[in-house]
Formats: sequence, C-alpha cells, structure tokens
Amino acid sequence: MGLDAPERKSEKPKAKQRSGTKLQKFNDIFTS
Repeated sequence: MGLDAPERKSEKPKAKQRSGTKLQKFNDIFTS
C-alpha cells in the first residue's frame, strides 16, 4: 500500500505538494 503513494507522486508532481501532507499523515499511521 505504501508504494501507491510514491507512484502517484511521480505521476502528479503538483498534486504531490498538495497531498504531500496527507500522504505523510497516512504514512505516520501505517508506520505507527
């Protein structure tokens, strides 16, 4: 599942900045 985030980031660099914080939050939950 974690691979989904980076893959989407490369596809939409602009969206990455927007969902960057959202993805980080998800990562924190998954890593916790």
